[in-house]
Amino acid sequence: LQLLHTDPPTQNQSMSLPHLNPEKQPVAVDADHNVKYPTMTRAGLFASNSTGHHWGPSLHQTKALLEELIAYQQTITGRDNVHEFYQGNGDTVYAVTIIRHKNDRAFESYHKGKRAYVKDIIEQMGTNRVSKSPKAPPEKSNPEDGARRLVKYLAKKHEDVFLEVAKERGLAVSGKFDDVSQAAMWYDAKVNTDSKIRTIIKHLRARLGNDVFGSFRDMNKIRTNPLFEGELRGRIEWVHAQTARG
Repeated sequence: LQLLHTDPPTQNQSMSLPHLNPEKQPVAVDADHNVKYPTMTRAGLFASNSTGHHWGPSLHQTKALLEELIAYQQTITGRDNVHEFYQGNGDTVYAVTIIRHKNDRAFESYHKGKRAYVKDIIEQMGTNRVSKSPKAPPEKSNPEDGARRLVKYLAKKHEDVFLEVAKERGLAVSGKFDDVSQAAMWYDAKVNTDSKIRTIIKHLRARLGNDVFGSFRDMNKIRTNPLFEGELRGRIEWVHAQTARG
């Protein structure tokens, strides 16, 4: 594993990327003489120059080294996409190889093959951490748990895209009314008393099994304020145009 020169690399040497400053490359030993990368040091991946500095691999070399280490681990584990390594506290953590695709079609085509990585992401997300005790049961993955966790995250962080894709797949997903949309609905339907609105909301919640409406108080401030009438009419026109297309 002799990767290094005995002196700091210069910009003209092939081992360093042109934009890297050799003076800022990681060193094996810090100012307090603590070895920062013991495994790499034992493997001979750092070399000392004449001034006593310990120079490490460049970014280019690190990528090449990771490629070989991952390939080597694959021969041991038999897994193409999931890779294991230790954290500083000794816990095993997992990384999944993800490649970039030109477009959605390329992504879908790739995931028809055996190296599809989304299933591995879901598998790892569905594996709960277990105790280090020798008597602890072995780790067991539940893909349904992983999928549920992933879907919950997407629904929370990317709600619009989540609803769009769900509808494309023919799933009945209600979504959630924002305050203006809800106020516009009551305005358009000429439901203008609080008690009637609350009753209808109660039935919808019981039927749909989730909270499709936000705060009644915030919505009502918009519904009863004449300053919002123009915005409500605009939203109503948009809704009628959307339904007319269907």
